[in-house]
Amino acid sequence: MSAPDFTGKTVVITFGTTGLGPAIAQRLAAAGAQVVVAGPGGTDAAGVGQGRCRPLDVRVAEECEAFVRDVLDEFGSLDVWINGLPALNDSQDAETVETHVWDDSLALGLTGAFHCSRAAGRHMLSTGRGVIVNLSLGIGRHPVQGLAVDSVVSGALVTLTKALGIEWAPRGVRVVGVATGPLDIAPDIYGDVAVRTPLRRRGTPAEVAEAVLHLASDDADFITAETLPVDGGWRSYQMF
Repeated sequence: MSAPDFTGKTVVITFGTTGLGPAIAQRLAAAGAQVVVAGPGGTDAAGVGQGRCRPLDVRVAEECEAFVRDVLDEFGSLDVWINGLPALNDSQDAETVETHVWDDSLALGLTGAFHCSRAAGRHMLSTGRGVIVNLSLGIGRHPVQGLAVDSVVSGALVTLTKALGIEWAPRGVRVVGVATGPLDIAPDIYGDVAVRTPLRRRGTPAEVAEAVLHLASDDADFITAETLPVDGGWRSYQMF
């Protein structure tokens, strides 16, 4: 099987300048895509390769709609939209977590993903093609003590992927997800990775980027409404 070719395709990645964003942007650009990296005001282009950076507050629905219009005006198409991950919260017990942390996490991680998916989806549905990829954490399916907020947000993103994937598939738009496990750029929220992960190591952003590349490509045309674990077997392994 040949490597996926994204020549002539336009890809948007939110939260694309931090965490997994740069690796995904670089991989898709290497595959030929025109990459637009969306982030907070003052977004720094460093580290995203050929990606073009644009400010976007995903919490504001009108900004998301305007962002899609601007991308279409500049590039003429919108083929893939990737809802990236905002930064993890510090570990906090549910009974002591501050209300604003809960509200901000839902607004950035879940409501923002919905606003962006709806804005991008409206265009994609009008053309009968397109792919939306939602990034989440493996703790969405297997919550970790002290991370109730991030576990809930990630779990809801998995459900959003299913709901939109089912609704939009008959009209040519695929919605898929990637749930990451222990990564070498993330805080140690999973405990002793050597014991808890069958592959006995953390994953890398490049490995997640390869999964995103595949799911967003034509090679994955028969995959929708599902979230792929990219976690070295962490989710399947029960020896905790």
